[in-house]
Amino acid sequence: MAAFSNHEIIGGLTAYELPIYDADTAELYIYDIAVSCDIASGASFNER
Repeated sequence: MAAFSNHEIIGGLTAYELPIYDADTAELYIYDIAVSCDIASGASFNER
């Protein structure tokens, strides 16, 4: 999954789905998450 702002990637998420075999459900585990340095520092898009 990716987050975009003005056609620019500003963040991303990688996860995997683990089926639960004794129930009709699954769990989603976040493997990695990333955020643009400009977003993480609080800079607005106009300051770049």
